[in-house]
Amino acid sequence: MASYFGTHVDDAIKLADACRRSRLLRRGPRGRLLPTRRGRRYLETAVEEYYLERGLVEGAGSPAFRNLCRARQGLDMVQHGSLTRGQLEAIIRRTRALGPGRILDLGCGTGELGERVAAHAGGARLLAVDRAHSAISYAAARGTPNTAFVGADLETYVSAAPRGSADVVLSIDSLYWVDDLESFLEHVLEVLSPGGCFLCILSEFEDRRGGGRTLAAEDMEIGAALAALAEVRGDLRVETEDFTGEERALWLGSLALWEEWKDSFAAEGHAYLLRNIVREAEYLETSMRRGRGARYLFSVYRGVEAPMSER
Repeated sequence: MASYFGTHVDDAIKLADACRRSRLLRRGPRGRLLPTRRGRRYLETAVEEYYLERGLVEGAGSPAFRNLCRARQGLDMVQHGSLTRGQLEAIIRRTRALGPGRILDLGCGTGELGERVAAHAGGARLLAVDRAHSAISYAAARGTPNTAFVGADLETYVSAAPRGSADVVLSIDSLYWVDDLESFLEHVLEVLSPGGCFLCILSEFEDRRGGGRTLAAEDMEIGAALAALAEVRGDLRVETEDFTGEERALWLGSLALWEEWKDSFAAEGHAYLLRNIVREAEYLETSMRRGRGARYLFSVYRGVEAPMSER
């Protein structure tokens, strides 16, 4: 990680400031960093190209991208977010403790992460969903036993999914584009079988917080939504694990990636894959440097207490 912190960080900070001055971001009601109209148009165009049209599949087939994932996050599973090996191991540990027969992976991308979790859970059946149909086709072509892939919008899918049909529901960096989070979570909890668990890992950034204080889990949008649902339902147990330190180091380090990796990506014709990571780092640098961002794993158990091994 130390090699990522170089002289290029200062240049990247200047670029990040330029992005903010160009009014691509604004402060939301709770101080969260949100895109402006102009920024949303930019982001939606980038997301359509990067995730839905080609980015997920081309990342999976890119040796440079896989090598970068391994060097940057200790994990070669085509992770386009900030998931690290330690975070995946935490998810696997909690899943394995439940001994699930059925796992639902929401926002599976090319499916490698969900397959890894299912394999470590004793070969549980895996149903994986993503709206990027190219990624779903790529994943399904592997023909992994006991695994099915479905191309669908996540909110639409969970609203119609059979109740109690999954023992574990996974969400790995996939809820950023959900419009109605509390309604979505209500549906997810109904999809869980009694005693099941929703495992969700994601990050959030809040622009108003100062003094280097980490954003608490309950102050995150998902934390507040889960707290509201727990008051109404009375059958939920929510536990969290803080990965903010890893997140901060990862994104600050990512500011220097361009010079280190640009030749490898350019040789493949995949420079845009690296550019996307660096642009994300430019957006998030100030929040992470000032302690205004956070990353948590939320373990939401329905109807029973958490397994003894997880207490």
